[in-house]
Amino acid sequence: MILPALFMLAAALVLPSGVSAQPADAAAELAAQLKAGDTVYVFDSCARETTGVVGRISDGSLTLMVEGELREILLSDVRQVTRRGGDSVWNGVAIGAAAGGLLGAGTQDPIVMLQTAIGWGFIGGLIDYGRKGRVVVYRAPKGTAWRMAPYGDREVRGVRVSVSF
Repeated sequence: MILPALFMLAAALVLPSGVSAQPADAAAELAAQLKAGDTVYVFDSCARETTGVVGRISDGSLTLMVEGELREILLSDVRQVTRRGGDSVWNGVAIGAAAGGLLGAGTQDPIVMLQTAIGWGFIGGLIDYGRKGRVVVYRAPKGTAWRMAPYGDREVRGVRVSVSF
């Protein structure tokens, strides 16, 4: 009885804890999944990640508060947006309790079955509590694209070209 519990605990600790969700298909769905004040991580077409707090989402851009300044990012430049998130604790409790109830059912004693369900439910809840990560809320459609933009400061001038596929 202890061996299966240890196996499940070891598997939960070893398996990757990245969390994923169905990405939004359009910018309108992005607005439905995020609200002002959410911390997000934006991965753009130049392979840069920007961390900021959502200020506003419009049809063509995402405005973030980044290090005390508002920064507007065109949605055409965004490849992926993620936010902090994790697995719900309650589904871990439910899955653990169901597994424990099934294991305890073999004893034919309702008290043992209930105790086993409670114990496994607690373990399932702890596992899900520890599984924090990022949830994908928007992913740009796949395709080949290129972009050219001027680049420069006081000492360097040039053109930045990026190709994605």
